[in-house]
Amino acid sequence: MPSNKTIRSGTPRGPARVLVVDDGPDDQHLLALFLRAQGAIVDVADHGLHALDRIGDARNEGRPYTLIVSDMDMPEMDGYTLARTLRNRGLHVPILAVTANAGDGESERCIEAGCTAYLAKPIEKSALLNACATLMRSAAAA
Repeated sequence: MPSNKTIRSGTPRGPARVLVVDDGPDDQHLLALFLRAQGAIVDVADHGLHALDRIGDARNEGRPYTLIVSDMDMPEMDGYTLARTLRNRGLHVPILAVTANAGDGESERCIEAGCTAYLAKPIEKSALLNACATLMRSAAAA
């Protein structure tokens, strides 16, 4: 499992800022709990349209997100559309897809939409934290 320092040092400027995008209150709570326990600053959005607003506000305030953790099956705007929209707008922040759709080809579908990595639900804490730490290290090195 990553150390607290791994998640806390998401950027040279301070703690990781993570946006969790999920329409399920239980999943929102659990993902945010895991990430906050490792020192991340976590905001939550209920769907892709809400996420776009949060991402825009954070950028305008000079506090952009260092990672987005997004469910893929949501109302209003799903995670696939969110990822494509962010990439089309030139946003290169890592996007971790989390979805209950664990069938053949789902990982590829998420990556093709613009996600950086994929985890199938139910999410194990260690898998989430390892994936987040890896994505943030890779983004910092780029």
